[in-house]
Amino acid sequence: MNGLSRVGYLYDLISSIMKTIAQYGTLKEAELLKMKLASCDIDAFIPDELIAGVAPHIFATRSGIRVQVADKDLKMSKSLWLLR
Repeated sequence: MNGLSRVGYLYDLISSIMKTIAQYGTLKEAELLKMKLASCDIDAFIPDELIAGVAPHIFATRSGIRVQVADKDLKMSKSLWLLR
């Protein structure tokens, strides 16, 4: 398996394990939710973090910067997200 196919495999694996709970127009908003979840011992992942940091204009026309959590934390994290 070459490096590029390995990256694609890992991205698909993470996407199947992690569930999107929110989408934001800016990286700052996504990071705030990630920090709020971390304060409640919920690990969150922003799969679009690198692209959003380098080329934020891409997300102005897309569905937004995703914040994802593990399937086991989905219910609790959605409850916290609604309390914002």
